[in-house]
Amino acid sequence: LLSLCGCRIAEEVETNAPPKASILQPGEEEVLRYSDHPITLEGLVSDEEDPAQRLVVHWGSSLDGPLALEATAPADGEVRSEALLSTGEHTIELFVEDRGGKTASASALVLIGPPNGLPTCEITAPATTAADEVGEPVAFAGIVSDVDIPSEALSVSWSSDVDGELGHSEPSAEGAVGLGLSELSLATHIISMTATDEVGGSCTDSIGYTVGDPPLIAITSPALGEMINEGDMATFAATVSDTEDAPTDLSISWASDLDGELSTAGADSMGEISFLQPDLSRGLHNITMTATDSDGLYAIASTGLIVNGLPSAPEVALGPNPARTKNDLVATITTESVDPDGAEVTYSYAWSGGGRTVPEATTAILSNEHTAKGELWTVEVTPTDADGLASGPSASATIAIENTAPMVSGATLSPTIADEASTLTCAPGHAMDFDGDTVTFKHAWTVDGVDVGVTASTLTGAHFNKDQVVACTITPTDGTNDGGPTTSDSVTISNTAPSIVAVSIGPDPARAEDTLTCGHSGFADIDGDVDASTATWAINGVAAGNGDTLASGFVGGDTVSCTVTPDDGTDQGTAISGGTTIANSAPVLASATLTPDPAFGDSTLACAAGESADADGHAVDLTYAWTVDGADIGVNTNILSGAQVRRDQSISCTITPNDGTEDGESLTSNAITISNTPPSISTVNISPDPATASNTLTCGWSHSDIDGDADLSTASWAINGSDAGNGTTLASGFAGGDTVTCSVLPHDGTDSGEPVRGSLSIDNTAPTLASVTLSPATADEATTLT
Repeated sequence: LLSLCGCRIAEEVETNAPPKASILQPGEEEVLRYSDHPITLEGLVSDEEDPAQRLVVHWGSSLDGPLALEATAPADGEVRSEALLSTGEHTIELFVEDRGGKTASASALVLIGPPNGLPTCEITAPATTAADEVGEPVAFAGIVSDVDIPSEALSVSWSSDVDGELGHSEPSAEGAVGLGLSELSLATHIISMTATDEVGGSCTDSIGYTVGDPPLIAITSPALGEMINEGDMATFAATVSDTEDAPTDLSISWASDLDGELSTAGADSMGEISFLQPDLSRGLHNITMTATDSDGLYAIASTGLIVNGLPSAPEVALGPNPARTKNDLVATITTESVDPDGAEVTYSYAWSGGGRTVPEATTAILSNEHTAKGELWTVEVTPTDADGLASGPSASATIAIENTAPMVSGATLSPTIADEASTLTCAPGHAMDFDGDTVTFKHAWTVDGVDVGVTASTLTGAHFNKDQVVACTITPTDGTNDGGPTTSDSVTISNTAPSIVAVSIGPDPARAEDTLTCGHSGFADIDGDVDASTATWAINGVAAGNGDTLASGFVGGDTVSCTVTPDDGTDQGTAISGGTTIANSAPVLASATLTPDPAFGDSTLACAAGESADADGHAVDLTYAWTVDGADIGVNTNILSGAQVRRDQSISCTITPNDGTEDGESLTSNAITISNTPPSISTVNISPDPATASNTLTCGWSHSDIDGDADLSTASWAINGSDAGNGTTLASGFAGGDTVTCSVLPHDGTDSGEPVRGSLSIDNTAPTLASVTLSPATADEATTLT
């Protein structure tokens, strides 16, 4: 509707202001308080919108958290509460919250100390039994103090049980106080001094003071601090006198602060008083005796009597159980005696057994030297209080002494270093039997913690292997009981070093070119380990390497040794050496070669040696031997001329090396068969020379054959380079100006030599006319003649 009419609404929004809080008590400064006295918390809260009583208020402490105090404020906004706070430094906070949720707070610091300590006070003068005439001035003095505040801050007042309040004193810094009086009433007064601190804690001290002449009292029994046991008769005695009254006219009263009035019996004519009092209560009695004369003046004397309570009977047990002759007997108080006075209780012990007592045994332990197997022993335990005046009822316990199992001090396993070849021995240490019985021993063996079932005192290597841990246990027995077993130190079975029997070097004989092998025999290892023996070499005593073989470094005449150290991978045995002397090595020739190949009747044959070597470094000489068709021809040179061989003979040479001591292996060269030597033609000529076309040409030559073979040479003709036939003659086919060549191929019936040519130029031949014919045969002058 408002929007339809176009109206506008103005909204007024009020802003909620936060409340206010302030702390009035404690003030801002740090104030010392006591944790056993409440402190006053006072604050002021307000709010612009809300009345004070609508505000939510609470107090809190930084140490004690929220404080359960009044949560609302009165109309004036002043909140006041009291709170007990723990010891420490507190930040006290006052929190206030208005209805709109706005908050405010204020804080103050306060130090809370431990609980208030009460003052101490003492009247130091006059003495508690002092008396003076009426009107005589008297000076009362005392001393006061307080652990929390200075002495001068204490309030001190004096009073009399007769005259009431007497006055106040201000203590000095040292706590001294005093009060002077001269008008006390005629009477016996109880004068009290009270010191009060700032929070009302106080202390009071009192003395007796008589104005006038009171009776005189002297208590003669009990003496101050005298002690009697509960149930004993107490003796009380005193003497009295008075300057005006006879002793029998004095009124007497004895009282205990525990049991009240004890007696009112008067004194005899001598002023003596005595009586016996049974059944006084247990504890410290403050005994007072009051004597009053006919004027009402009285005197009080006091003494202290302690009635000592008796401790209760304990409960006792004997141990150990079972008890054996080896054991000391120990009496154990299972239920302690209780002293009614709360005093510490001590115990005395009396031991008896086997028909005898042991006066010197006065403690809770009886040495086993006093006991024997089969005896019964009893201990009687009597409780005594700390004052040593009263013994309570005793208690006893009895136990039978049983057989003590024997003991052995230990077990020794030997040898302490053992291998599989060892026999171990388990020996007992010192054996003891408290009962004097004969001690025998049971043995048990373990290998790697497993019992091997051997009960003998020895264990052979058949039961253990390398690296196993062996121990033995010995149990002593006296035929009745077994003693505690004792186990020896363990022995770890060591590896057994291996051994070998012999060392050999091969080959034998050995030469410089050999690879030497070091072998050993008889390897033995009781542990069954793999042979890991090692070898070292020496040449003429100088180390030459390691390993099973040695391939170099030695020559003929050297002494080579091999030392083998037996090894099983863990330990080494005793090394053994073997040796050999290196034999001379024959020289070696690399090759023997015969050249040339092919060879002919005119060839010079050469026998060539390849590289020669001598393993021992000696110089090498060579000798030669030639064979022709397998027969030694006695030639000892490396050259053989052709004059010494013929065609078709097989030629070889043999070379033998020598180092001055022995020949090396001979090498025979390749065999060469002397080949046919082809014939040769020295010159070729054609005749006649000169020649014309009409001539028959003849080819001639000069033939040579080193083997002496027949001339089987052939000729071939060429005219101007063209084949023109074979044979030694050529009769036609050429004309003047032609070049005729004759080629001769030397041949001995086996091989052909190199062809040789000869050439000839054909001279011109003059022409010839067989006839002349004139024609025509008939002619005239008009005829042309031909």
